[in-house]
Amino acid sequence: MEARGRNAASGNSGGGGTLTLEEFRVELGKLHDAIVSVRNESYHIGDVMARIPGRFTKVEAAWNSPASTTIDDVKTWFTVVSGHQHDLLEEMVRRMQSVYDNFRAAEEANTRNVT
Repeated sequence: MEARGRNAASGNSGGGGTLTLEEFRVELGKLHDAIVSVRNESYHIGDVMARIPGRFTKVEAAWNSPASTTIDDVKTWFTVVSGHQHDLLEEMVRRMQSVYDNFRAAEEANTRNVT
């Protein structure tokens, strides 16, 4: 069985190339590893980002200049963009997992059809 897609011999993306069933399984495993990695990094980024608002409190107490009047604007901006970043990372993991689940189900169905 061959799957259309990347040319395994050359490593090039694009149409026309094929993967054997075993190469497809290896690539599916790599996708799973990537999902785990992105999910773990997302958690780490979220943990680090959650600590930053506490730093604003320390900065605010020591910031004595006309620019310090913008600290509330900066805190609001940070809250919004860090929320967007969190949502983006979650969506990336969700989509990657969906692709993995779909290909895995197709692989299992094809294997049952062949055997």
